[in-house]
Amino acid sequence: MPLFTIPLITVDYVKTSFSRLPLNKAAGLDGINGFFLKIASRAFSSSLTALFNRSISSSKFPGAWKVVKVSPLFEEGSLFDRTNFRCSGNCF
Repeated sequence: MPLFTIPLITVDYVKTSFSRLPLNKAAGLDGINGFFLKIASRAFSSSLTALFNRSISSSKFPGAWKVVKVSPLFEEGSLFDRTNFRCSGNCF
């Protein structure tokens, strides 16, 4: 019995997710910016949904989907004190 399950997603969920992408953010690790993803989402939402659901169903996820870039953000104080930076997750 699996410890947890990931529910399958719908095309509408993928389209909605793309429509919510901020246009003022930098491109991700793939180099594709939000503007392009947003305007092209209609064309590839069905294909991406099928790809995501197949990955979920088979429990196999590409290595590229497991990569993250974490950038701590400076708040105030000394640049040499790591507690003066914030980030989501565990940065250090």
